[in-house]
Amino acid sequence: MLKIFIIGLSLVSLSTFGAGKSKRMSQQVEEATTEQRTQPVITRQQFKTIAVKGQEQDCSYVAINDHITVDFTSSDPLYFQVTMKQGEESFVVVGRQLTNKVQDLSVVAKESAIYCFEWQNEQQVAVRLATKIVGKLLNKAE
Repeated sequence: MLKIFIIGLSLVSLSTFGAGKSKRMSQQVEEATTEQRTQPVITRQQFKTIAVKGQEQDCSYVAINDHITVDFTSSDPLYFQVTMKQGEESFVVVGRQLTNKVQDLSVVAKESAIYCFEWQNEQQVAVRLATKIVGKLLNKAE
């Protein structure tokens, strides 16, 4: 992310250099960095089949105050939960629930950690799963 921030800053600086207005340049740099902080940093869409008694997990590192939003649908109900992993320890963020659809579930990171979305199939048939996960950077770029 730091590399993208530097490239974005350079582009803004070059586009305003000839204008000779340092105040305007600093406003544009602030707008650019604010825009970067609110742009999606990850977007993942996946389509999978979870076998009978199988499970699926999608994990990402999330910095403090960032958030991840998940949507999913499945052909049959699955057990779903969100966990946070730090080292060897795992903590439940959203408790286990049986469902075949979740829309706009947003998780805000209280701590920098690995956050995992987990699905478990307890059905007697394989279950098709479609997921969309979007991560947004909310904390201030340094």
